[in-house]
Amino acid sequence: LWWVVLGMFVRFAADSSNLQAQTKNVLAQKTVREFMTPKPITVSAETSVADLVENYIYHYDFEFFPVMDGGRVAGSVSLQEVRTLPLDRHKQVRVREIMKPISANTLVSPRDLAANVMTRMQETGASLLMVMDRDDLVGVIATKDLLRIIAIQHSNDQNNPSGKTVLYATSLPYPHFQHDFLSVFCSQTPSEALTFPHRYS
Repeated sequence: LWWVVLGMFVRFAADSSNLQAQTKNVLAQKTVREFMTPKPITVSAETSVADLVENYIYHYDFEFFPVMDGGRVAGSVSLQEVRTLPLDRHKQVRVREIMKPISANTLVSPRDLAANVMTRMQETGASLLMVMDRDDLVGVIATKDLLRIIAIQHSNDQNNPSGKTVLYATSLPYPHFQHDFLSVFCSQTPSEALTFPHRYS
């Protein structure tokens, strides 16, 4: 039994190393522009959190929105920030009060290499970034956008003729993004990804 377990560990370690090398090789040849979602939906800094939830998060089915103030990008807001606010304050509080202010850590260029952005996301823990071309917001990029190509390439692998993607938690190339990998590779999204704020009715 011990030799069987050891053999499985070695196999998974090899799979992880190969997949990570393959991932870096693919992303090193592509820029952010090839993965980003262009022309993202934005929200005004003066929008109430209640309006954000009802008319943006539920309406567009996105979890992340760049925040505009006076025609310029002021920051970003996501479900993470909404969840920190008690429900009874949603109608009084404005997006500007809970948003993450714009900073160098939240921005990338459409000309940046995807591999560098992936490394940066892993180091900072950021899973969503705004794509700026000088002063213009041209898109947003998420870890899922970068990981999707891995899912496609893996399913088309010549050693995987069935076309089915089979992954083990220990074989994921970027453990920090394990939740994002499961969301991309699996047909069912992890239940915590479906936990949205209360809907106003």
